[in-house]
Amino acid sequence: MLKCGPSTIVTVLVISATRSNGNELCSTDVGYDFFIHDIMENTPIDSVLGHVGIHGTDDEIYFSQEANEFFFFDPSTRNVTLKKILNTDRGVPDIPELIINCNKYNESTGSYQIHVWVLVTDWNDNAPEFEYVSHTTSISEDALEGTIVYSDMVATDNDKQYDGNSRVLYRIVPNEEYSEYFEIQVPTVPSITLTQTLDYEQVQEMKILIEARDSPSPGRGPQRSSTATLIVHILDADDLNPVFSSKTYRGTISQGAGPGTIVVTSPKVEAYDPDTMNATVTYKLLDPYEFFTINPHTAEIRNVKTFDVDVPTLTVVVLASQVDNPNREWFAMLTISISEANINAPSFTKTLYEVTRTELEPVGSVLVTVTATDPDFGTFLVYDIETEFQDLTIDDSGNIILLSPLDYEREQEREINVTATDGSHVAKTTVKINVLDVNDNNPYFVFPLENEFLAEVETDHLITTIVAYDEDINDVLTFDLTNNKDLFTLTQGGELKVKDAEKLRLRNRNYYALQIVVSDDGKPARQASKLIEVVFPDLIITAPPTRVTKPSISTGSNRPDSTSTKTAETTTTTAPVAAASVAPADNMLTIILGAVAGVLLVVIIILVVYMCWRNKRTKEEIDRARAPHGHSAKGLTYRQAEAPDDLPKMDLRFSDDTDGVSDYDVGATTVQQNPLRKQGVNEAYMQSSGSEMDRDVSEIEIETAVVPYDDDYGYPSGRPDFDGQFRTFRGDDTTSNESNHSDSTGGSQRVLVNANKTDGSKMTSWDSDDKIHPQGAQKLLDSKDTTASRTKKERPEITVYF
Repeated sequence: MLKCGPSTIVTVLVISATRSNGNELCSTDVGYDFFIHDIMENTPIDSVLGHVGIHGTDDEIYFSQEANEFFFFDPSTRNVTLKKILNTDRGVPDIPELIINCNKYNESTGSYQIHVWVLVTDWNDNAPEFEYVSHTTSISEDALEGTIVYSDMVATDNDKQYDGNSRVLYRIVPNEEYSEYFEIQVPTVPSITLTQTLDYEQVQEMKILIEARDSPSPGRGPQRSSTATLIVHILDADDLNPVFSSKTYRGTISQGAGPGTIVVTSPKVEAYDPDTMNATVTYKLLDPYEFFTINPHTAEIRNVKTFDVDVPTLTVVVLASQVDNPNREWFAMLTISISEANINAPSFTKTLYEVTRTELEPVGSVLVTVTATDPDFGTFLVYDIETEFQDLTIDDSGNIILLSPLDYEREQEREINVTATDGSHVAKTTVKINVLDVNDNNPYFVFPLENEFLAEVETDHLITTIVAYDEDINDVLTFDLTNNKDLFTLTQGGELKVKDAEKLRLRNRNYYALQIVVSDDGKPARQASKLIEVVFPDLIITAPPTRVTKPSISTGSNRPDSTSTKTAETTTTTAPVAAASVAPADNMLTIILGAVAGVLLVVIIILVVYMCWRNKRTKEEIDRARAPHGHSAKGLTYRQAEAPDDLPKMDLRFSDDTDGVSDYDVGATTVQQNPLRKQGVNEAYMQSSGSEMDRDVSEIEIETAVVPYDDDYGYPSGRPDFDGQFRTFRGDDTTSNESNHSDSTGGSQRVLVNANKTDGSKMTSWDSDDKIHPQGAQKLLDSKDTTASRTKKERPEITVYF
């Protein structure tokens, strides 16, 4: 094989014939080892992986391929094609190279082997997998922060080894319960460490979720992951000191008591280990007077000698420590009263204490207080209940306290015996507690369990029997049918029957939903309800009578008065309808839908009215906007008056194109629509009451001065109607001789350039926006020259006087 070293290739080059271009036949540009790079593991079958460039034509060389299950070499195209799925996963044999035998036609020295190496890139098609989906470990509650809890949760990725796809990273899934107690400090090492202190008394077991995910390079497949559960059991540690039943204790003993007399304490001295291991506790007594001793196992205290001191009380310390761990210890104070000789016995103020309480008495309340006295001075009494009860206790003052609720259904009364002792003598009394019943339970249905029943249409037909029960003692239950009472009846024995079969047939229904209510006689009364569905399968529902009208048939003339028309016939038919279970109409739903529809109708009406009003108002605003306004407080009014026959006339019509009529940018004249058209002018005359501008509508005239021009855009000459001056063409002067606005000269001609208009005159011109601008007309009067001063090519002006 040529891949063993380059020396073999050199030998082949020496003994082989070369082509005219200098390339060795049966070789590639890189020798006899050819590499195809960057082939993905998930490449589909029949894909062309690459082209092997072997020197030599088909006339010079020919090929043969050694057996290979993955690749195929095509001699004609010299392409390498995939014929089996590639697999680079861990534990899978390596993909073999493709060996191609190349032979030369003009030589018989044997074939040359070309080794084609396909370099396959791993595709991330495997997720990391834990060996077990659940792991368990334990740790003591006194473990310090940073302690390694578990390190055996190793996941394996079957993708190609020593490749990025098989590199596994670990993490604790966040936002899970107890996930904040642990951490993985190095993502590649699944060592789980403790981050917070533990407390067995709070929680005994924790579950966390560990995630393992791979880290593929970009373009080599999606990141994949899997999870496993770690269950951590918290072990109880001896981290708590013993606890006494009370912080302080009181005891009594007689001054004359002999050695070995028991000191009566209240409450009883005792301590326990709060840890769950509940280690055994031993007792010691710290007595500086050396008068007392204590039993290390029972905490019973006795005197060891008679009292030779004249003091009323002595205080000692009781110490409790664990047997398995003496360092765990705690203490309590005991005050012992030394009384005079205990001659008299205590006694209760009553031989019987009787009290009545309801079963709703709250927990922690004092049911009754018993009182005992002792004539001996300085005697301390201790109360106790002879028979231990889980729901009652008594304190040092004789208060009997409720620890759990009373229950009349379980116990209506109770008698207990209470004792009081001074250490030498004991007194007894009886306490009787009566419990009153309270209606604290709802009745409930026992039978039937099903809700739907088939029934026959027969009067007194028994449909079913209803049974109910109430936990309250002596409660009497009452049944009631709340609907369809005219069709069904319900007895107090719970029997549901058909009441009137005839009415059932007339109702034309075969389904009824009956509401059954059961009530007790408590105060306040309690009740429960049940829905019973009754179906009558034999009851055929018939449709209401239908009136069918046959149309008239005309057999005679088509005239309206024809008497040969057959009158319409009306037939009443009754068609049977298949029986079906129809649920009762939901009146509430109908009311709600009707209300919603009514609200929508009102909203639609309001919108329609608003739109009509809005359109009308918009039209009025547009009409007002179209009406041009005068430049004084008076509105503009225009009306075409009848012109006298002797009025000079001038044709101002323009028949050419209305686009620009001049090539000059300055002074170009265009024909625009008259802004005083009928639809844009108010038809009424608005007077401003007293202004000198007021006049009758018939007196208003429009005076127009026209600056004509000839074809050369100059002013014409030699025309009979133009003598070199601007002239004003007016109506009959007599129409305004009496008006304040008539021409002050009284004539029909006037020079516009040199003359000034009277105060009542206004000059207006049209601009390109169809608006009236008085400044435009002023241009004619600004000039102080005669017509000779006007030059050609200037824009003519049209001035309108109102």
